[in-house]
Amino acid sequence: MASSAGQAASKIADEVAGPNLGVLNDLLGFHIRRAQVLNFRLFHKHVVDPEATPTQFAMLVLIEANPGLSQVELGEILDMDRATTMAVVDKLHAARWISKKRSRVDRRKHALLITDAGKQALKSMLRSVSDHEKQFVSGLTADEAAQLLALMRKLVETANGRGRAQD
Repeated sequence: MASSAGQAASKIADEVAGPNLGVLNDLLGFHIRRAQVLNFRLFHKHVVDPEATPTQFAMLVLIEANPGLSQVELGEILDMDRATTMAVVDKLHAARWISKKRSRVDRRKHALLITDAGKQALKSMLRSVSDHEKQFVSGLTADEAAQLLALMRKLVETANGRGRAQD
C-alpha cells in the first residue's frame, strides 16, 4: 500500500504534464536532487558574482560565524571530502575572501578567517540569496516552507547519525 506522502506526490505528478517517472516519482532522494539542481540554477541567476557558488557562500557563512574553524571541521559540517574542501578553500583564499593562519594549538591545521573583502562579498551574496530563497519557495505557503525546512534538517541530522534513531 502506498504511503500518504507517495499518494500526494503521485497526485501532484498527475496534475503536471510530463513523462512518466516510474518509481522515481516515489523516491524522496530523486526529488531532493532535482530541487538541489533547481536551487543551484536560481542561485546563479540571483547572485551577481559569476565566480560565487552555493558551496563558497555556505563556507563564507560558516567561517564568518565560526572564526578559526579548520578546513577539516568545515568539510565535516558540509559533508564534503577533504580534497574538495581544500579546493574550495583555496579558491576563497585566492579571491582574498578568507585568510588561513596556522593553528597555535595544532600546527598541522589552518584556522580560517573571513577577510574584509570576504565580508563585503558575503554581504552582497546575502542580499541576493534572500531574493533567491523567496523565489525558490514561492510555490509554498510560509507554513509549508517552514515545515519543509524543519523536515529537511531532521532528515539530515538523522541520516548523519546526529539525531535520534527512528523506529
